[in-house]
Amino acid sequence: MISLTNKDYEAIDNLTKKPLNVHNVNLSTGSYYVKFCNEEEALKELIGKRIFDIVGIHCPKYYYLKDKKCVISEDLNKLKNIKFMYELKFLKSVTLDTVIQRVTEHINNKEEIIFELNIMHFIDILFSNTDRHTRNYGFTLDEFNNAKLVVLDNGMFLEHLDFVTKPVSSRITNLKNPKRSECELFLDNVDSESKKYMIEIFDKLTPEKVELIINSIDREYGFDFNLKQKLIENYKKNYKNLCFIIYKQRHLLRKTR
Repeated sequence: MISLTNKDYEAIDNLTKKPLNVHNVNLSTGSYYVKFCNEEEALKELIGKRIFDIVGIHCPKYYYLKDKKCVISEDLNKLKNIKFMYELKFLKSVTLDTVIQRVTEHINNKEEIIFELNIMHFIDILFSNTDRHTRNYGFTLDEFNNAKLVVLDNGMFLEHLDFVTKPVSSRITNLKNPKRSECELFLDNVDSESKKYMIEIFDKLTPEKVELIINSIDREYGFDFNLKQKLIENYKKNYKNLCFIIYKQRHLLRKTR
C-alpha cells in the first residue's frame, strides 16, 4: 500500500472533490495523479492497471483511498521524459493512424511503438473503453530516443456492453455500423505479429480469468457485490460478441502461414 503522511492527506483534502476531478499533486514522496471518483470508477481504474500489466504496456500503479473517495497513482516522477499525445499538435482528426504517424516522427523504435499502440487499442475494444483521448496516453523517451507507451485513466473500462471505442483512437471516423465494422476493419489492417498477439491476449483474458482478477482486487479493497457482478457480466457479454471476429482472424492467420 502507498505510504502517505498526515500532510499528504491534508493536501488531498484541500483538492477540489468533484466526481471525476483529476489532479496532479506534489506529495511528500513525489508527484501523484489523484482522481476523485465513485466506487465504480475506482474499480475500473484498478482493473485497467491489472490488464495492461498482463499485456505488457506500462500503466502506473493505482491505489484506492476508500475513505477519501479517490484513486491515487504511484509517483509519476518515475515516468521520465513523458510526452502526452495531445502535445504532438494534430493537424487533422485524431485517429489511431494519425497518432501512429505523429509518434513515429519523433522516435527511433517505430515498429515497437506501433505494436504497443495496436495492442492498447485492442484492449480498449475488448474492455469497451470509450475514453482513450489524447490526454490519457503518451510515451516516455530514453536517451537513445526510443519510446515506451504509457497509458493512464482507464476509468471507462466496461462502461458499455459492446466493443465500440470512440473514433478518437480508431481507424474509422464515420461509424455507420459501429458494433462490428470498427473492430473488424481494425483487425483486418494490423500486421500479422500484432494480430497474433491480440489473439493470444483474447485466449488468455477469458471471462473466468477476468473474474479472478476482479475478485482479487475486491479482496484487497472491498467493493459492492452488485457492482463487481455487473462488470463481470459486462465483460462476459463483450467477450462473447468478439468471439466470432477473433475466430475469423485466427482462420485468416492460418491461411497465410
